[in-house]
Amino acid sequence: RRVHGEYNKMEALEEQPPLLFGLYNVHTKDIVPLKHVQIDGHVQGNLAVVKQTQHYHNPTDNFIETVYYFPKTLAACFHGLEVRINDIVIAAEVKERATAQAEYSEAVLGGQFAVISDIKSPETPSVVRLQIGNIPPKTEDLQVTFSYSQDLESSHGKFWKVHIPSTLTPLYYSPFNQLVGSLTNPAGKMEIEEVKDGEGTVSVTGISTGNKRAYTWDISIQIESNHPISFLHSGSHKIVAAYEVGNKKVRINLDKDTKHFPNKDFTLYYRNEELNKPQAFVTRYSQNLNQYAASISMVTDLGAQSVDQAIEAVVSDSAVAESGGEVNLSAKGEYIFVIDRSGSMSGTRIETAKESLIYFIKSLPPNSYFNIVNFGSDFEPLFDESRLNTDEVVEHVLGYIPTVEADMGGTELLEPLIWILTQQLKYSNRTVFVLSDGAVYNTKEIFQIVSSSKSSRVFSLGIGNGCSETLIRGLASYGRGKCEFVEDNVSVVEKVI
Repeated sequence: RRVHGEYNKMEALEEQPPLLFGLYNVHTKDIVPLKHVQIDGHVQGNLAVVKQTQHYHNPTDNFIETVYYFPKTLAACFHGLEVRINDIVIAAEVKERATAQAEYSEAVLGGQFAVISDIKSPETPSVVRLQIGNIPPKTEDLQVTFSYSQDLESSHGKFWKVHIPSTLTPLYYSPFNQLVGSLTNPAGKMEIEEVKDGEGTVSVTGISTGNKRAYTWDISIQIESNHPISFLHSGSHKIVAAYEVGNKKVRINLDKDTKHFPNKDFTLYYRNEELNKPQAFVTRYSQNLNQYAASISMVTDLGAQSVDQAIEAVVSDSAVAESGGEVNLSAKGEYIFVIDRSGSMSGTRIETAKESLIYFIKSLPPNSYFNIVNFGSDFEPLFDESRLNTDEVVEHVLGYIPTVEADMGGTELLEPLIWILTQQLKYSNRTVFVLSDGAVYNTKEIFQIVSSSKSSRVFSLGIGNGCSETLIRGLASYGRGKCEFVEDNVSVVEKVI
């Protein structure tokens, strides 16, 4: 593709946010060593209060300014930030963004130790940024502590699910990919040169036992329940649980015999037998005034699964579809499957996408039209227009799917969606399925396109640990559909069906 207008490619690439998972020196881009992460959580009913502390040190002989990025769930509401360095403790307060930035810059220029934190950008609400100025030389222990609250998700209508993210899928960032036109007039959109692999990708530091920068993490969670806890399980980590107060209280820790690295999200499921009944919670609203806040929660169970079946699914790591999560494939229609073939989908993720796609194609009702659209730095529809799912066409497609690889470079989802949603309908409605790890940056423009189409619904399947909640949930929300998430190395068959 060609560029309309001139630009300085190096300047454009320098404008990309260097989204490293962890703390790094703003000026040298060197990683500031992270030694350990401690996470402490307190769960009551469907509310979790989490405190996350990172321990860093500055081994250099210079004062340094750092930036730290880390992931959060979309439901998280931050209410505390504290930084400890030697004998200095900084407790943050909320201020208007411009005012806070001005005060931070003034403090750093004056040689003071200062901290500022905010959401990376409106388009990446699941990424938090922390900037620390003037960390003294040879600092042995810099502690950064965040506190946040979040409502827990229900799972299968039978459990509360505690989710603590640890990883970020690399975000593909194209600074030129701006939506100037509209869905009905996409001609105003700027075209760009294809960015080479890696040049348009915002990288994330990998965490593994073989990485010299690898750091450990530990998790401790206390659950308090109004009724005895009847089920507790983590499919992501080996845990040790200590019960108290007639099983109404439990402390969960990671197994102490194993070194734990934050290379996969932590998930924990629990239930009590009163979970599907309304529960009220009351807390003091103000310490100075006689004011209280109250909430009522209830998990609605409309599924056909029994509790035993749901427990079996959770324990076996089978991604069983939850109530209301599946789309009706019993009625004929037009179905478009959008497959992410960017570099971040390599390995088990592209295999999961192909497995999902095979089951989708086999599940289509007779006399339906369908198409597959592959996307990366560019996009490639399998057919010029949707085809009727005759036996011959289906057989051809099932032979094609195993050849699909994660070999299409970056992650440009906007253009294929514009192409799909401006195609002539084969029926009165169209259903679009997006299968991706969510590694895109221009979510605002994508959501505008999806919400502007009144004749198409969009469903999304998020693939892999660190998958972008922002994109996957947003596609389903703006597209009037549903979304599901499949972690790495988890069976996808039941969720797709």
